[in-house]
Amino acid sequence: ETVSAFYNVNPVDLRGPTRRATVCFARFVVVYLSLRLLARRSLSSIGRDLNKDHTSILHARRRIEGIIASNLKVAGDMLILEKSIESKHNPGSELPAECQRSLAFESGPRSSRQEIHVLAG
Repeated sequence: ETVSAFYNVNPVDLRGPTRRATVCFARFVVVYLSLRLLARRSLSSIGRDLNKDHTSILHARRRIEGIIASNLKVAGDMLILEKSIESKHNPGSELPAECQRSLAFESGPRSSRQEIHVLAG
């Protein structure tokens, strides 16, 4: 639900057969974050949650990893979403101030400035 809210996509569509670009991208993000945050889950298990088979999940993972590698905004969005999900499941899991560094970037031509907190080092 965090991803669907972030990308303004209906959660039901994420599990459905639609191939609209906005829904597919959000689905890719769900796959990526599921694999990052729930490392013990198999591709088949994630696929069952999204009504997809394991090869679709593998394809989604490869696509989103390529997008993240080439797009700083998407990489920043992944950090924001990951931190948001972690904080919902682990309240008080914020990093100490001395371990944080703010990265500011413009997220689009008309969008407001966003900050991402990452590990310093």
